[in-house]
Amino acid sequence: MGFGLFVPEFRSVFSMSTSTVGFVSSLGFLGFFIGLLIAQALLDRRGPGAPVLSGLAAATIGMGIIALAPGVPVLAIGVFLAVPAPASHGRRSTTPFTGR
Repeated sequence: MGFGLFVPEFRSVFSMSTSTVGFVSSLGFLGFFIGLLIAQALLDRRGPGAPVLSGLAAATIGMGIIALAPGVPVLAIGVFLAVPAPASHGRRSTTPFTGR
């Protein structure tokens, strides 16, 4: 969720326009939404450990991709993977699909 903190650096390193920054940021929020859906499914089927571990894996892989990104497309993939991690921490009360 800290993508915005690094926007000035990303803009200068990758020569990103304002619309490109917005697109990459939007991909992160799309990933967060998809992460919520996956976390709920994993929670229902495998218990609280599965969403936590999958979120940790997604964050690790995503941040690694961001750190090594040679260009904007790879950066966008990393953001898409890294941002959903907070949605996957496994507490049933944090997903909007529990009906409680």
